[in-house]
Parts: sequence; structure tokens; C-alpha cells
Amino acid sequence: MLEKLKVIHLASEMAPYAKTGGLADVVAELPKALSSLGNIDCYAGIPKYGFIDGTNMYEMPFDVKFVMTGISYSVKIKYLKMNENLRMFFIEVKIFWEEIICMVMKTMVIALLSLLELLWRWQKP
Repeated sequence: MLEKLKVIHLASEMAPYAKTGGLADVVAELPKALSSLGNIDCYAGIPKYGFIDGTNMYEMPFDVKFVMTGISYSVKIKYLKMNENLRMFFIEVKIFWEEIICMVMKTMVIALLSLLELLWRWQKP
């Protein structure tokens, strides 16, 4: 039996949670379509902006911690389990939401590293 393919979609927006254009629609629908094939585990993640309601989200029981450019980060990750093969992640990097401009790329790097660390932990036996 073939091992399931694992696909990660990480973006700055995902409908209906954060949407400024067509990317949000793609990030919302593509993982659903791929996961419906049955042999693909899909993960989609975006930053958890302050305006996103996290009331119905589950929170990971641990923070993802790492050091980048000499600065230590602790990131909370919330998620929704859409179906057996699809999880939507919301990466909460609080320090950046209070800052003004020039943090989008750094935030996305932190979000990606956080999601990769989380998936690595889940794959450990």
C-alpha cells in the first residue's frame, strides 16, 4: 500500500477567515479538493490575525518554540479539523500584530517553520 502524500498550503489569507483577493479562495478550495481524493493528507495554514474568531478552534496543547536571527519565538497554533484528511491551521504570532509594517515576510517564515515543526511532531512514532 502506498503511503499517503502530505501537502502543506501556507498563505497570508484563506477564505472565509481572511480575504483580500483570489488567493484566499484557492487556499480554501484546493486543499478540500485534494483531500477528497482520499490518498492525500492536506494542511492549510495562515496567520491568526486579530480579527479571526477562534471560538470554535482547537488549540494545540503545546507552543512551537524556535530561535530565528537570535530571537526566541513561542507560537500558539489553533486548528480546525475539516475532515479526516484536512486540517486548517491558524498560527498566532502575537508579537507581530502590534507592530506596524515590514513584518509580513518574517511572519510568514515563522508561520511556515511553526507548521513544519508541528507536522514533524505528529509524524514521530
